[in-house]
Amino acid sequence: MSVVYVVGAHIPAGGAYMAYHLGLLLNRHFGRPVVSVDPRRIDEDDVFEREAALPRIGIEEMLARAGTADILICNPSFSHFGLGLRFPGRTLSYLQGFNTYPLLDVHFERYVCVSRFVADYVRGLYAIDAKVIPAFVEAPPEPPPPWRERPARRALVHTKGATLLHRAVEDEVMRRLRSRCPDVSFEPLLAQGRVAHDALMRRLGQHRYLITLAPAEGFGLVPLEAMSLSVAVAGFDGFGGREFMVPGANCLVTRYGDIDGVVERARRMLLDDALAASLAHDGVGTASRYTRAAFERRWIDEFAEFLDERPRA
Repeated sequence: MSVVYVVGAHIPAGGAYMAYHLGLLLNRHFGRPVVSVDPRRIDEDDVFEREAALPRIGIEEMLARAGTADILICNPSFSHFGLGLRFPGRTLSYLQGFNTYPLLDVHFERYVCVSRFVADYVRGLYAIDAKVIPAFVEAPPEPPPPWRERPARRALVHTKGATLLHRAVEDEVMRRLRSRCPDVSFEPLLAQGRVAHDALMRRLGQHRYLITLAPAEGFGLVPLEAMSLSVAVAGFDGFGGREFMVPGANCLVTRYGDIDGVVERARRMLLDDALAASLAHDGVGTASRYTRAAFERRWIDEFAEFLDERPRA
């Protein structure tokens, strides 16, 4: 029986968590044993509750073991390992980002993208045609309190990226927002650094507002998770967030670079309760389309086509 190798399945990050689930699907519905391949030493505590711990090996051990019938699942952030050419078996890359690698490994057999933006990006730059299967939102650990019972003058701020450019953009947006909304308290979403995913969801669900300042990402899982918890969202669309963000309906977002636009949209959301409540309500409906069940159905169909096999019930 062929083996499935999932690169980075146990890394405590959203994209790796999605790849981990691809391994589970191949195990349950196609009978393949699954191994997690650690691309580096992983010292961070896991933030996700996982259904099963996978056996773990390194990149070189995988390459020594793998045969032509085996399957590799890999995110594009590991392109620098050149596994599209080095792995002897079948290869599939789940493209969950466009800015997590300097050069994409274009030698995989099959590509699937997390959003239409990523699909358009790799088509335009690398001439790769790929299907789109969006990420999923986990159900919250418990229902959040009603929107109007949450603090009215307190907003969470989500950032992503640690460069001086990211910091400068965040500082400028927040300087202007604090000036325009002096009675609003702004708190970082990850005030204590990395936290368990359940704790993150609880924290989101205790607030009315999220200001998302992630300038560029392949999908935008945190804003969608916020929507699932009836949190009103404003900020940057992150490019990939255009998959589910509808400005003026379920959020108030604009493109990266439009600092004036971010500040004005966030101000409107924070000062207009009726508008914010409407955004939060519509966001719940949006997030309901991105369930784990929908993710699994689409991926089972994708694997059935890729492997030319009928899945197990």
